Amino acid sequence: MKVLYVDDDAVARQFVSRGLGGHGFEVELAATLEEGLERAREGPYQALILDVSLPDGEGFDLLERLREDCIDTPALFLTSRDSVSDRLRGFERGADDYLAKPFALSELAARLQVIVRRALAANADDTLRVADLVFDLKAGRAERAGQPLELSRKPLALLRLLMSRAGRVVSRDEMIENVWGAGATVTANALEVQINALRKQVDRPFDGALIHTRTGIGYVLEER
Repeated sequence: MKVLYVDDDAVARQFVSRGLGGHGFEVELAATLEEGLERAREGPYQALILDVSLPDGEGFDLLERLREDCIDTPALFLTSRDSVSDRLRGFERGADDYLAKPFALSELAARLQVIVRRALAANADDTLRVADLVFDLKAGRAERAGQPLELSRKPLALLRLLMSRAGRVVSRDEMIENVWGAGATVTANALEVQINALRKQVDRPFDGALIHTRTGIGYVLEER
């Protein structure tokens, strides 16, 4: 999952970046309102983490300007400003969650996953889309750039799982549990064979790979 963290505190940026990296997040950083605004507009990100007090304004204003631009990326305020009035201002400007410093990284990671899942559910329909890759859930088939993908059962199931978790690293154990079933014994080589079959259809004939390996963890499907 790719997130943008906007905070002028260099120590906090390093702490959050390293900590969330250990939870499978890819974190990009910004130190000012204007830098955060520029990066968020360029996107795409699955979530935003915003401090309130920035050297050139407030995170409240940053989020309000993004919402005015119809950028609805889920946003969480992470700040030492924890009064009821501050929390209300955050939600009024379009925040999805508000977490006070000091905080536990595990809680931050969990809250990010919740707001992203909530956003995906709100936008859910019968089709999954990532870049030019489309999965018709009702028909049980996929295409990329308008070309049908010829996928057997296991690669098709892996594709559906990866697309439903787009932008988030899916572990090998999670893949095996969802595609083969809980308790199934599947070797790393057997999983790799199915991933290679998937890549052969999804990535190799097209410009720009969408399936990426996170060494030692699993795989992520996203446009880069």
